[in-house]
Amino acid sequence: AVDPGGYHEVLSVATGCKCAGGPKTDAAVRDGHAEVVARRAVRRALAEDPALYERLAGDPTVYYRRPRCELHLFTTSPPCGDAAIYHLDSDTPGEWTDATAMAFTGAKLGDWRREDAQVLGAVRLKPGRSDTPEAKRTCSLSCSDKICRWAVCDVQGALLRHVCPKPLRLNAVIVSLQPDCSEHSLCHALDRLFVKTCYLSSGCKHLG
Repeated sequence: AVDPGGYHEVLSVATGCKCAGGPKTDAAVRDGHAEVVARRAVRRALAEDPALYERLAGDPTVYYRRPRCELHLFTTSPPCGDAAIYHLDSDTPGEWTDATAMAFTGAKLGDWRREDAQVLGAVRLKPGRSDTPEAKRTCSLSCSDKICRWAVCDVQGALLRHVCPKPLRLNAVIVSLQPDCSEHSLCHALDRLFVKTCYLSSGCKHLG
């Protein structure tokens, strides 16, 4: 969280890259990707500490007032899904061609078909093998699509809306630069999804 004075507060930290398959059920937590676990931890903190919500949202009686703090998500790798499809070997956007090498996301289209050329801008499910039996396939949306949902709807979700009525939306996504791509290509992928679709701020950062 970032307040108007520029003070940063870490609300949650998470790691994880697994997602269990099978039919959707409320009896099990299936999505263990780090971005989703971090958001789940924020929701728990909001449920257990009403003061946190008041600190983030500002005056809860003024529904349309701008929230007191902005919520930023930092991740050390591009979120699975559309944000993970980027050019690998060119530092200049004008030089990208159909033959330019692309990073492949493991996230699947809805019919789980194998892609020789990846579709951009599509809603995807969590990664898995293309030959996974239908009964064992995951129904969880990719992290890219879930982040878009948190930006457009809210972070707290329907279960907490009765105690956190004012929407806390994600404001920015920051991704660590990857060793296999240029800053231009990764930022272009982030802008394609988060800036143009959800009007989020996005950016790439060196870890050093």
